Amino acid sequence: MTMVLDNRSPHTMHHENANNVRARICAAVFTALLISTLFLLMFYPGFLSRDSANSWQQAVTQNYDTIKPPLMAIIQRAFFLSTSTGEAAIASFSFVQGALLWSAIFVVIAVSIRSWFSLAVCSALMLCLLPLWVHTNVHWTDVWVFAFAVFGLLAFNTFYKSGFTHTKWLIIGTLLFFISISIRYNAISSLPLVAVVWFIYIGKRHNINGLARVAVAAAICVILALGTKASVLMPGVEQQGSMLRFALFNQYLGTIVNSNSELQEKLIAQEKPYYDAAFGDGALEASIPLYLYSGNGLMFWPKDALIGFDRILKNGQFIIDRLPMLIWESPTGFIRHKFAYIRGQIAHSAEYFPMHPYVDPNILNVTSSPIIPGYRWTVETLISLKTSLLFKHWPSILLGVIGFVFCLKNRNALPCAVYVFGLLYTIPYLLSETGLEWRYLLPMYISGYLTFFVAVADSIERIFDKTRPMSGDMNLLSPQPLS
Repeated sequence: MTMVLDNRSPHTMHHENANNVRARICAAVFTALLISTLFLLMFYPGFLSRDSANSWQQAVTQNYDTIKPPLMAIIQRAFFLSTSTGEAAIASFSFVQGALLWSAIFVVIAVSIRSWFSLAVCSALMLCLLPLWVHTNVHWTDVWVFAFAVFGLLAFNTFYKSGFTHTKWLIIGTLLFFISISIRYNAISSLPLVAVVWFIYIGKRHNINGLARVAVAAAICVILALGTKASVLMPGVEQQGSMLRFALFNQYLGTIVNSNSELQEKLIAQEKPYYDAAFGDGALEASIPLYLYSGNGLMFWPKDALIGFDRILKNGQFIIDRLPMLIWESPTGFIRHKFAYIRGQIAHSAEYFPMHPYVDPNILNVTSSPIIPGYRWTVETLISLKTSLLFKHWPSILLGVIGFVFCLKNRNALPCAVYVFGLLYTIPYLLSETGLEWRYLLPMYISGYLTFFVAVADSIERIFDKTRPMSGDMNLLSPQPLS
């Protein structure tokens, strides 16, 4: 192939590339607004699960609790106060959530590739992911966590391209991540991304040795983590038991059940006083036959459940206290349970499970009332495809790995960072166990496919670029001011 030379100056080429990026970003945001509007009309005024309805109840009554960080309910309170009816509050919240979700997705594509055609194709492919249709309007905290984290990564990407000189983008990115981790407890696992950016910045702009840089970056993350407690510690917020009691229960019981017979008898006798004191006489013996490696929802959710969700939040602290000792005494039982759990998740985990294309009873008495056709077809299609690969989590993770490798090879930093965020967000669900499926892996689901689609488009663009004029936008990892 023959390389075609471009006589334009590097400054001129870079200025044109920057203008093209801005134009693609504007188009991406405008398209996101249209998509959010379309889905709002189709699913008007949005979808409410039982958790969503509970969050809105807190927003209306101002009776917040700490089962989840109250920040989401506080945001919903702002929508409730700024609208005239409950339906308007739900609808406006749905629209904003959809706009944030699709803007985050489309803008990452717009910044990571270099042609309008690639932007259109990658955006269309993301729209083909049917689970995201419902997530546009179902009131789900993970959508907000993902959107704010991705906007934070976009700010960090702009800061990087400025040659680490425009520190406003460093501050903006850090604040956006702070909002993200304040919406959901486990989102704190994404803080290493913030630490890396601060570590690099300190090394570039200040004469500080490596160990001190690590200490400063870590201190910033600790401050952010502690800052997330602000909404939890507000006056009037009801302090509830830690959700870890619920999340770790499966491992506690699974370690006992999967131990060899002699050790199992010993552990049952050892743990029975604590277990029965919390959940009633004979509860441990009754729980063992009900154990499922994939989750123990039957012990919590039915009205006549053996344990019940409220009781484990109230009385389950012993699970957190005693699990480390159980693992120490029976590492084999713990490992057997863990492997069975992970195998089951890989086989069954799908984005279908957390979707809820319905409106549950709620304090605002809002019901589903679609304005344009499409709702019934969407629900029927989702149900018919729920066992297909399109909904499974493992293909998105695998394709994301492939995309990550290609983006890394092509020095395309932003999609790499988005995929790493998805992985970091997944870690808490590997450590804890919340049920039959990884219900909260939406960020990983989006990140995997997004990284893969961008990687393919970027690689194809680079092949064709070999026969085109050299462009100042060829190396996305080259720090360059945007203006």
